[in-house]
Amino acid sequence: MTKTFWLSYAPSGIMFLIQALILKPFQPVALSMMLSYWEPGSTMTYEQAVYCAAVVIFMSLLIAFLNHHGTYSTQQFGMKVRIAACSLIYRKVLRMSSGALAETTAGQVVNLLSNDVNRFDYAFIYTHFIWLLPLQVIIVCYLIYLKIGYAAIVGVIGIVLQTIPVQSYMSKIAARLRMKTACRTDERYKNVRVGETF
Repeated sequence: MTKTFWLSYAPSGIMFLIQALILKPFQPVALSMMLSYWEPGSTMTYEQAVYCAAVVIFMSLLIAFLNHHGTYSTQQFGMKVRIAACSLIYRKVLRMSSGALAETTAGQVVNLLSNDVNRFDYAFIYTHFIWLLPLQVIIVCYLIYLKIGYAAIVGVIGIVLQTIPVQSYMSKIAARLRMKTACRTDERYKNVRVGETF
């Protein structure tokens, strides 16, 4: 699947890269430059303040544009992967032996095709941020360091150390709940199949 689909996944990565590493970190910089116009003793001219305001507005519009099209592209990519996964599951079921079919319930197959593969539609929206967020943290940390010094590094490290354990714990809880939901769904499909048999 990687060889087949990676080219269609790359454009969304480029859009999220421009948004996360250029526009979002430097939009507050442009806003700060604009606000410095009202500081006492500022040497910034009115025209320069207007240019900074125009840059802030343009960045906001470009962020919205890239976010929309990047999300659309990743969902489209997820749909392609979901269809490919359904095709692989279907081919696998056709090649299964009678012994393997006896151990596999119809509910498990239906659950795979109707629920589990649907996660591909939304999973790829967030996978780009696995490699983008560390780079974004470095850029933001450097920009804050230019303003307030080493205190920025301490603050960012504190936020990271606080956030990662919480996210890990919540992910484990979500995984356990998802597993229980999948088991209940398999049982429900199995009961439906038994009811149809009788």
